[in-house]
This record gives sequence, C-alpha cells and structure tokens, in this order.
Amino acid sequence: MDDTIRQYERDEDYLKDFLKKIKNKNGSYKRICISPIRYAGGKSKAIGLILENLPKLKEKKIVSPFFGGGSVELCLSSMLGIEVIGYDVFNMLANFWNVLIHHKEDFINELKKFEITQEEFTYNRHVLLNYWDKIKPVDLHYKTKNKIELKEEDLTKLDNNAINQAVYYYYNMTLSYGPMFLGWPSSNEINKDKFKRRIEKIKELNLINLQVSCSSFEDILENHANDFLFLDPPYYLNGDSKMFKGMYPNCNFAIHHNNFDHIKLADMLKKHEGGFIMTYNNCSKIRDLYEDCIFVFPEWQYTYGQGETRIGKNRQKNTNNNIKESHEIIIIKWAKQ
Repeated sequence: MDDTIRQYERDEDYLKDFLKKIKNKNGSYKRICISPIRYAGGKSKAIGLILENLPKLKEKKIVSPFFGGGSVELCLSSMLGIEVIGYDVFNMLANFWNVLIHHKEDFINELKKFEITQEEFTYNRHVLLNYWDKIKPVDLHYKTKNKIELKEEDLTKLDNNAINQAVYYYYNMTLSYGPMFLGWPSSNEINKDKFKRRIEKIKELNLINLQVSCSSFEDILENHANDFLFLDPPYYLNGDSKMFKGMYPNCNFAIHHNNFDHIKLADMLKKHEGGFIMTYNNCSKIRDLYEDCIFVFPEWQYTYGQGETRIGKNRQKNTNNNIKESHEIIIIKWAKQ
C-alpha cells in the first residue's frame, strides 16, 4: 500500500493526546501496568508503540482473538473508549475475565477469604487441579504426583461455579513462580501486603466497553471477517526464533501453545479484509508468512522467562538491571478499502 493512503488512528485528537501523556522525554513510552494478572509475554511495555502504529479505525471497535493478560485491550477499552470484543481459547482464563467484568465484587469477597501462606497455596492448588482433571482437553496427557487428600466439600467446590473457578485460578496464577497455570509457589509472591495491593488494583479496574468469551481463532476470524483485529498469538519457537524456549513448556501445562498452527493463522489473516495489528516474535519464518504486510521492529524488554534468580533480583532491589531484551515484531495490515 502506498504511504500516501495509509492513515493512522494516532492522528485523531484523543489518541494523539494519550500518546503525548505516556511518552518519556527520551521518546520511549511508559509502561502501563493495567492488567490485574501476571502473564507470560504481557504487553504492558509495548502499549504505546502498538497504539502509535494502529491503523485508522472505521469504527471504535477492535476484536482480540488472543486476549491473554489483556494489557492492550484494557487500555483500549477503559482509557480510550474503544469497544473491545475479546476471546481466549483457554476456558479458565476466559472465565476469569468474564467473572471480573460481571461479578467483580463477588470475586473480591471470595478472594479475601484466602490465607496467603505456602500451605494454603498448596492445598488450593490441588483443589484447582482436581477440577482441572475433570475438564482438561482429552489430548492433554500428564501425571500428577503426590496428590493430597481434599475435604469432601472441596472435591466439587469448583463444579458449575464460575466465580470459584475464577478465584482459584487467580489465586494460583498470582502466587505462582512464573506466572503459570497450576504453577508452584513463588517466595516473591506469597506476601500478604503484596496480595492486598493486588486486590486494591482489582477494585480500581474500570471494566467498560469490554467483553471476553472462550473461542478458537478459527471461529473468531470467520465470525469477524470485516472487523479490525489486535492479535498477540503464541510465539513461534522453532527455526531461528530467539524467544526463550521454556516460555510455554515452562508453564507446566502448555495447553494451547504446543502445536499451535501458525501457518493456518497466517493463511486466514491473508484473507481477512478488516485489517489488523499483531505482535509476534521476530524470526525468518514469521517474516516470510507475512511478507505482504508492514513490519515495525520495536525495542522493549521482559523480565519473564529468565529464571527465579534474575527476576528475584529485580524485585528485591527494585531495579531493571537484570532484564531480557525482546525479539519481537509488529505486523500491520490495513483494512480493505
């Protein structure tokens, strides 16, 4: 597409003003820590650059097929007034967001009942694991060692109870090393004062212009053929990818990231007429798959996937000296005129 007919949303006054507010003196953008969950590959540092490259929207609506930690989506919906229709294929995560949007007060009240100790964490992890055994994908094979005995009432505590499912999911993920689903306890996170601050952050969330459901990207792209998309798919971890190989396998249950069909996603996006902006890891395979799109090569950094020692040093010393540079790319396709 000729540069003269490319139009950006950043030229609209509301976004121009917002970008000005979050820009540092050195030209970089501030991190916007809006998501209530710690999430692998979260985009809190990338929000400014993503918004700067956002194509002109036909309407103030964006569809997100890979909602994940929701940093970009929450900024769009609560700070910029853009309607966000979000999805995630992981049912536990989609349920968490849905409960938070519609039952936030009940969620907080249940969350406050938990003790923040390693013993409580371990017991609650097995309550969650007991439920997960009932609903996990049939092709996900694993063996859990050293299961503990649960109280009779806890064997069905999460069955048909969306709020309890969301609370146990959040409690486990927030206090885990990683973070990861059904992860192990983190000495950095099992902290009563820190947990209280996290609850206060949830209270302050303004969850407007937002909905989240569980669905696959195949169904989403078919049902939103003419809508503009923001996509943050699982990383491509083969070939010359420089992404940390343990990012997904390290998450205990690589539920929907192992064997992700990157080629099918690319084929569907080639036919998508609504336009999109997407974050991916920068490697030759991904550049080849999207060779007809526009590439932006950002610079931001993650502390995820570096090991407990390096992350712990950052948090204990309140510094970012122990960081991992990203190897990412922003991919843009304008909507069909």
